Amino acid sequence: MRTIKRYSLNMNLGKENKIVFLAKSYAKEKQYWLSLFQQNYLSSIKKSREVRNQAIQLKYKSPYHLQARMWKLALQDAADTMDKYWQSLFEKIKRDVYRTTLDESQRHYIFWILKDYARFAESLKSIPEFKDLSLPSRKKAIKFLKQKIKKYKKELPKVKLARSFTLDEDCYNVFEHEGRQYINMMSLVPRDRIAIPLTGNTPIKGNIRIVLSRNSIEVHYTADIKQTTLSTNENIIAVDFGYTEVITDSDGQHYGNGFGNILREASDDLKIKMQRRNKLHALQKTYTQSSDDRKRKKAKHIGKFNLGIKKLEETNRKTKATIQNKINQAYNQLLEKKPNKIISESLSHTFHYDFNRNMNRRMSAWVKGKLKERLEFKALVKGFDHHQVNPAYCSQTCLLCDYVDRKNRKGDKFECHYCGYVGHADWIAAVNLKRRYFDPEITRFTLYRDVKRMLLQRFHRHLETKQLGTVSGRIPDTALT
Repeated sequence: MRTIKRYSLNMNLGKENKIVFLAKSYAKEKQYWLSLFQQNYLSSIKKSREVRNQAIQLKYKSPYHLQARMWKLALQDAADTMDKYWQSLFEKIKRDVYRTTLDESQRHYIFWILKDYARFAESLKSIPEFKDLSLPSRKKAIKFLKQKIKKYKKELPKVKLARSFTLDEDCYNVFEHEGRQYINMMSLVPRDRIAIPLTGNTPIKGNIRIVLSRNSIEVHYTADIKQTTLSTNENIIAVDFGYTEVITDSDGQHYGNGFGNILREASDDLKIKMQRRNKLHALQKTYTQSSDDRKRKKAKHIGKFNLGIKKLEETNRKTKATIQNKINQAYNQLLEKKPNKIISESLSHTFHYDFNRNMNRRMSAWVKGKLKERLEFKALVKGFDHHQVNPAYCSQTCLLCDYVDRKNRKGDKFECHYCGYVGHADWIAAVNLKRRYFDPEITRFTLYRDVKRMLLQRFHRHLETKQLGTVSGRIPDTALT
């Protein structure tokens, strides 16, 4: 499935106000159910239908004037939001479970608890029974679980902006008039629907989401994806995400050249623009606090004509579109090789770069989520398998002798400080990522300290067995000094 966006044409003020009021009512209703799932219905997050049926038996009516179909959708929306929140937190806890001194039965106990919201809710108040696991062992596991919940549980989800709502097929219908497609949606008033003219003309069905943007209304819906059938021949390619280019594969080919220039120009332009806006903000603040009427009038003028956000948002939108287009082009070029498996570094970690502040700012503009999202989407469409592996020290480990040292890499150049092997750092990283896929010892969740320790142990074993490769003119004994 993929999400498709459709946009509305200009509407009259009456329709816009109706949709805005509907979005505000939906947001308040969703927040009401979010509060209940956070306090009383934690164990029922996956059983929203039971909560709905209970509300119907109690003859519940929305205090925010939503029709019955709409408050039920808000309830389901709230349950889905809470489920995503807790599942994201559970993934972090599961990752940490592998890094503790807990024994296998205690780990199994924690996984068993996190698999069911009823058991999870019980564990917050008591200690659930579990097979033959002793009480002290269960207490230790529950203590660990609560510590991790306290660590990762930040602000609970809440509706901050009233800018979207969900509709099912009974809440809208689609029709055409004079060659124009319209969507006719439910409002706060029974039997009073809102007809919205849309750009384009494609089938719309199933559950949809209406999103209020600055200049129009967006209709988001899903459609099936036609998958491509690949050959049965094994073709595994590893890719390393870069900055100068989008990706480099394990065959040494670069894709998306000029990616760094796009990021650099966008980041530098944004820096200059924000510096100027900050000066204007400071000036506006000074004029606002002045007793001079002319200066206070000038402050309003600055706020109206110099500190608007329409152009800024449009510039950001175009920049994001350019970056996404570059990423898509790089992946499409890679997929011409028709790989069955693509290996990439795990993007669950934070990127760190030993560059100056400006360079780090440019790197922060590189949204790693977009790289991961597009690769997973391509995997779904093209039918290949995507595997993520532990990326620790992949760009610092020599392919010839396995010597690992941060000094081996300098920018895009790799030069081993032991054997003198030279190559492109991103290609070295891609090849090591491919080797990491077949490595039974280094898993995706192995701590980076343990990874380095294992790599150095392998290097020393090679030294002992004299199985190291050498480069002509290099003296191993002096290479380590």
